[in-house]
Amino acid sequence: MRDALRVNVRTLAEFYTEGGDLIYTGNAMERMREGMLGHQEIQSSYADGWEKEVSLSLDIESEGLSLRLYGRADGILRATCPPVIEEIKTTERPIQDIGADDVPAHWAQAELYGAMLCEKEGFDSVEIRLTYLNLSGGRISFTRTFARQTLHDRMLTYSAPYAKWLSALLHWRNMSRPTMQSLSFPFEGYRAGQREMAANVYISLRDSKRLLCQAPTGIGKTAASLYPALKALGEGRIDRIFFLTARTTGQLAACNALHSMRKCGLTARSVTLSARDKVCIQPGTLCGPDACPRARGYFDRRRAALYESLSMQDFSPEAIRSLCDRHELCPFEFSLDLSETADIVICDYNYVFDPRVKLQRFFTNKSDAGLLIDEAHNLPSRARGMLSSSLSHRAFRDLRAQVGKESGRKHPLYKALTPLLTAFKELRVSFADAEEIRREMPEALIAVSKEALSLLAEHMNTPAAWNGCLTDCFFALNDFLRCAETYNEHYRTLLTPDGKSMSEVTLWCVNPAPHLAKVLRRVHGATLFSATLSPLTFYRDLTGLSEEEGDALLDLPSPFPPENLLVMRAPLPVRYRQREQSLPKLARLIASFVRARTGNYLVFFPSYAYMQQALEEIRPLLGEDIRLLVQDREMNDVAREAYLSEFQPEPEQTLCAAAVLGGAFSEGIDLKDNRLTGAVIVGTGVPQIGAANDALREVYEEQFHEGYRYAYMYPGAARVLQAAGRVIRSESDRGAVLLIDNRWMEAAHTQLLPPHWQTETVWSETQLTDRLSAFFGGFR
Repeated sequence: MRDALRVNVRTLAEFYTEGGDLIYTGNAMERMREGMLGHQEIQSSYADGWEKEVSLSLDIESEGLSLRLYGRADGILRATCPPVIEEIKTTERPIQDIGADDVPAHWAQAELYGAMLCEKEGFDSVEIRLTYLNLSGGRISFTRTFARQTLHDRMLTYSAPYAKWLSALLHWRNMSRPTMQSLSFPFEGYRAGQREMAANVYISLRDSKRLLCQAPTGIGKTAASLYPALKALGEGRIDRIFFLTARTTGQLAACNALHSMRKCGLTARSVTLSARDKVCIQPGTLCGPDACPRARGYFDRRRAALYESLSMQDFSPEAIRSLCDRHELCPFEFSLDLSETADIVICDYNYVFDPRVKLQRFFTNKSDAGLLIDEAHNLPSRARGMLSSSLSHRAFRDLRAQVGKESGRKHPLYKALTPLLTAFKELRVSFADAEEIRREMPEALIAVSKEALSLLAEHMNTPAAWNGCLTDCFFALNDFLRCAETYNEHYRTLLTPDGKSMSEVTLWCVNPAPHLAKVLRRVHGATLFSATLSPLTFYRDLTGLSEEEGDALLDLPSPFPPENLLVMRAPLPVRYRQREQSLPKLARLIASFVRARTGNYLVFFPSYAYMQQALEEIRPLLGEDIRLLVQDREMNDVAREAYLSEFQPEPEQTLCAAAVLGGAFSEGIDLKDNRLTGAVIVGTGVPQIGAANDALREVYEEQFHEGYRYAYMYPGAARVLQAAGRVIRSESDRGAVLLIDNRWMEAAHTQLLPPHWQTETVWSETQLTDRLSAFFGGFR
């Protein structure tokens, strides 16, 4: 059979029998692990003659399509007459509550294996054994015998609906792929460096390599990555594009670029994935058919919505919500279903790199997807969070208190939590009052966590006021133990005290590079890009790329006229012990900077505390003619939008906005069209010295012999460059940047600044004012 479409047996069976409720069962990786253990338990008891994990495949015709069915039967015994095929399923349900026909998909899957075995080896009949195993104890089996012809007929019946669905998808592909191949660049021309970036992105996807690309702000990175990726998709070199970003602004940029390309003739289906809590129709309600009407009967209604979706292209969160409202579906779960038919999936990093929530349907095994990773300087730190896990002493203490108050201290759950809290206390006694990092795992805490997890599981469905707290603690324990299983030389244990008690115990992934490298090598190709990847070798090491394997580094120049940006440095000592003494001059420098020209200014400080201290000196110097806007520590999305809305083009009154370096306003915001006149950056962005960063320094010194630079200097420079990058966002923008710190006079720091910056030194407020006056006067 030629050009057969590969179809997994389980997929075929589940599609045919689709129906029923949406059941959210939490950690997919844990379920997979338990399933594997259940299979191994039964397979280890097989007598001689049994074969386990037997690969089967068969070519068939269905609805005019050539299909190649494939899968692995859990167990086959050929020596008997008829031969036996066993299908094993693990379950949390009590064995005595399971009926033979409770899950039709399980029989369908086993019958398909039976049909394949009969067709391939000529058996007249086969005995099928469906076995359910509860890992807490007990198993039950159901046995049925089928004739070869019966199984053959059922195989054709089961395959017909899926073949019809595949035909619809093939029709879409045959219509969309040619538009990708013929697509022209959606703008009048390429900006400087944009064509070079696009060419290198295409090569990385064509040749199954990884590219790390530093492309300055304004080069048009989103279009320069998506356009060649669509070309590669149209040519069949990849089967799907994942555009990964850490911010909503990055998602919007990708959607806008695709909108421009569709106006140029592109036919492509894109879906934007949002976090579950952002799209849930009943926030705060437990997921499941008992509490949510969208989960109840979800699979009874899903197929009609999927067919309707085939007539659509742009699945924004709003479009998904509208479609789900019409069919009464869960927007989050349906967005994941839509991703299976999408050409482009726009989502957060965690859908690919986080082992807890990654899209299992795409990234469990080798994938032909192409990855485009925006703002890639954030990926290493984000990955540390994904691979780490914490336990809070207070959370378990509060749970036990709630259980004791409502159900009494003799309740089994109250007693089960006591050894866990004791382990926390014993761990607290063993170290000093400061935060501490250890190489070894907290073995005693992990041992009692395992015992507590199974006891908490027994009470998950108990109707009590403390059930919500119990659920949170259960999943925290589950994640903590998952992390413990992967603990190796790339991990450390972070112990955080809270007075005489323990605050948190964290299994902390210090070096995520091996994990990132593993994921990146599972896909067909990937491009990681950002305006801030300096030095490239640092980010290459932190993301696990390898020049020996053909991975490439690309550093592109700024596309904007260098004369549009004035960069100055003021050599003022602003380290922690020097701040109080230098504060008056710091205030005068900032006031002089924002008074030089009417406009909007951002002033970045290393911390909230330093910002508040400096503002006490700055306020009197600004007077009433300059508006002062201050970032609040607890800002939500609405407050952040209100903050940014104050930056209006050509303001009549100067705005001085104070913010924290590395926070919400130092990257990922776009204040183009001269909405930002200048930026002041106080300090070098170097992270605060502490146990965690010192652990990073130790690891990087051992691995790369660059401990201080990798843990402190380079991350600090990234913060500074991101903040400075807010000033020039388009060809017409012009503005000034003032770096305040005497360390900017040292070669070790200045060599981290972009080569197109012609940095000047100002020694006084008068010199600063004169230089700004001359600079802005030249544009009148």
